[in-house]
Amino acid sequence: MEDITKYKAQMLDTNTRQRNYYEFETTTNFKHGGNVATALWDKLRNYQYRMLEEIGLTDQIYELHKEWMGDLTNKKVLDLGCHTGNILSEYIAKNAKEYYAVDLSSSALLQLQGTLADAGINSGHFISVDILSDSFSERDFDIIYAKDIFHHFKYIEVFLERLQKITKLGGSIITFDPLNTYLPMKIFRYFYRFLQKDKDWEFPFTKQTVSLIQKYFDIINSAGTMGKTKKAFLLYVFSKKTAITKSKDWQYQDLYNTSIASSSFWSFLGVALHLKNSKES
Repeated sequence: MEDITKYKAQMLDTNTRQRNYYEFETTTNFKHGGNVATALWDKLRNYQYRMLEEIGLTDQIYELHKEWMGDLTNKKVLDLGCHTGNILSEYIAKNAKEYYAVDLSSSALLQLQGTLADAGINSGHFISVDILSDSFSERDFDIIYAKDIFHHFKYIEVFLERLQKITKLGGSIITFDPLNTYLPMKIFRYFYRFLQKDKDWEFPFTKQTVSLIQKYFDIINSAGTMGKTKKAFLLYVFSKKTAITKSKDWQYQDLYNTSIASSSFWSFLGVALHLKNSKES
């Protein structure tokens, strides 16, 4: 990659602005700031999340992630960009030998630490730091859980190179990110981007993104979301019952018949990847 030092400096600057965006007072809960367009997008996204939860897709994705993680008993796990905690943060912290929660926001990590303490989990390392920064010195992670993280890096090779250095050889990285390869969504995102307040750190995957990931890691498992299941999203508007009934077969096909070699892969709106670090950094 040409001039990686320059790109790293740019990414560190962007992440400083991103940290300020996601920071919040410890006495309040984080809320996405932004303009009318960002607020509308958040509402549409939350509507989609509710539908996915009702048809059971959300649970299936996280069960699949747990399956990919395997037994955590002797694993050193990094919960990257976890903010106030994702659905699997408590599960990982409870079962891993060593748990590291890393996020840009110190207030978010403080809230996560409190949430885990309430659940009886008082071990773990909570570090507010930019993963690209040299001040983060931890290495040899068996597993890095990076939900909705990869697409925040414009120059993703800087990030991929960093992950390769801190992941144990043979270790795994588990991701979940939006794809920007389905034409109708691609068109929508193009026009929305002019109004998007957080556009400087929002870069949904393209075909090139996936190719770059393969340059650094082996993709050993993949699972798509909102491929055929997009039809359920339309049905959901008119009949929740019909959408839930029809979606079961569609979501099974999306999750378990996903291959990046297939042309249908690029019609998904989101994708989970199970990566393996089998290449010397």
